[in-house]
Amino acid sequence: RVEAAVEAAGLAVVHRSHRAAGSSVISAEDPAGVLMRKLKRRGHSFASLFNLYPSDPARCQYGWSLSLTPYALRDLGGAGGGATALEVFLRDLGRAAAEARAADSRLATLFSANSLPGILLRGGTEELYLFTLLWRPGLGRAAASLVLRRLFTGLLDAGVVRSRKRADPLRELAWLAVCGVLLALALALAVSALLSSS
Repeated sequence: RVEAAVEAAGLAVVHRSHRAAGSSVISAEDPAGVLMRKLKRRGHSFASLFNLYPSDPARCQYGWSLSLTPYALRDLGGAGGGATALEVFLRDLGRAAAEARAADSRLATLFSANSLPGILLRGGTEELYLFTLLWRPGLGRAAASLVLRRLFTGLLDAGVVRSRKRADPLRELAWLAVCGVLLALALALAVSALLSSS
């Protein structure tokens, strides 16, 4: 039932052919982590999946994993309208998928869902991109490590007051980084045009 709901939401079950019958854990590919962000806002929590298919970069690299313990079958009473936690999750999954399809912009489709601009334009989970950078040595790993360390240090050391001031600090930082890259490209093109004209 959960697999059918995940697939009806337009997601693929990760390694479906190898999934054991009756398994209480389900993992789904989630392009740009859009549904994970929407579902977290509705109170659901997941384990993040990233770098799912490193040998095939064209495939969706991001997703989430959900463990369905017997606690998922509890009756939520008035909070869930008399439904179980699992029924509430499945209902929220369908609604979040419909919202994501309606909100997808033409500009976002110009970028791969695995790229940082694609994630930001779709309203996805940008941490997944940073975690993927940690897999390969080099400048990307150094930059991602620095950003993640500074971010989590700030979140842990700054307390409640700072987290209220910056509701989504990683998204703000990512937008600043994208703007910086675009500015650097514009400057490089301007210098190139000046050098070629002289």
